[in-house]
Amino acid sequence: MKTTLSLFAAAFGAMAFLASCANDSASAEKPVHLVESSGLVGIWQQMLTNEVVDEETGLTFTAQVARPRYKVIMADGTYYIMDAVTDAAGVVHSNIVHYGTYDIVGDTLQVEHIECCSFEPRLNGHDSYVRYTLPDVNTFSLYFKFGIEDEIPGSTEWTPEIWKRVQLFEK
Repeated sequence: MKTTLSLFAAAFGAMAFLASCANDSASAEKPVHLVESSGLVGIWQQMLTNEVVDEETGLTFTAQVARPRYKVIMADGTYYIMDAVTDAAGVVHSNIVHYGTYDIVGDTLQVEHIECCSFEPRLNGHDSYVRYTLPDVNTFSLYFKFGIEDEIPGSTEWTPEIWKRVQLFEK
């Protein structure tokens, strides 16, 4: 009887231990909130690279300027690109211009499956190939190429882009 009770207690203890480990690993695997992400998932703002030549010295200065275009990459495998446009009256309008799903293929390749692209409907239903690096947690550097050969800009050459993570506003 003591042996049976000891085996029961050991089995119960092992089950309790495994259950607590499962709970710990489940809580460790919970997705990070979009704003707190340090990986590819996040809210990104596109940057334009401008070069300015100083007339006095002849030196070329390079600066990144924020563009009013945002890419939101969700943990559930969806993404969208949104523009903020100011009309002639000075009113800002936000528009989703492109959305779909994505798959990560390898360490540096993301395949975006374009559901809808309002500025180029010929891309609807096609893929976009994105080769990317994350030089730091707040920079998303990429080259993209559309998977369609239809004289669409970006369909025959790799096009570079730089995106910066949108930060939480802190006073």
